[in-house]
Amino acid sequence: MEALRWHFKSQANAYFRTLPFDVESRQPFGEFYEPFVGTFSTDKADLLQCVEPECRKDRKNMYRHCSMHVAMRFRQRNPITYKYNNLKTNAKKRGKSFTLTLRFFRLFCWASDYNENSGRLANDYSIDRIDNARGYERGNIQVLTGAENSEKYHHHDKVPEWMEASEEEALPF
Repeated sequence: MEALRWHFKSQANAYFRTLPFDVESRQPFGEFYEPFVGTFSTDKADLLQCVEPECRKDRKNMYRHCSMHVAMRFRQRNPITYKYNNLKTNAKKRGKSFTLTLRFFRLFCWASDYNENSGRLANDYSIDRIDNARGYERGNIQVLTGAENSEKYHHHDKVPEWMEASEEEALPF
């Protein structure tokens, strides 16, 4: 019986040696431990709010932030993926086909310096389809500035026939 007691005691000591705190005092090694003396809020509204300062929006259980801050953090951490998803969503809304892969889009952004110079201003880059009848696919996208893209949209290359002809041919009288 004594041998059995010694066996259990040695197994327990081996186990307690691996714990990160002192078993006797229940305090962590080398740190000051102060137990929590306040009260925990059980109000569901307090538990499910965004942790960002000055933000009191509701959040989902699996995130610490509200949906706006989750999207903002994703946009900051993955700018090319965010732009790819945004371009794909807008193409779907407008009924345009979208066959670009994320890998190709990353290479396209790297080669054209699109990620660093994209934006909403006139001199910032935007993605343009070369042939507007086709969708977003390889060989049909290019980088233009906002001003060039707007000019392309408003001033088509097609000139009316009456403007191409000379004045004598175009005027019937």
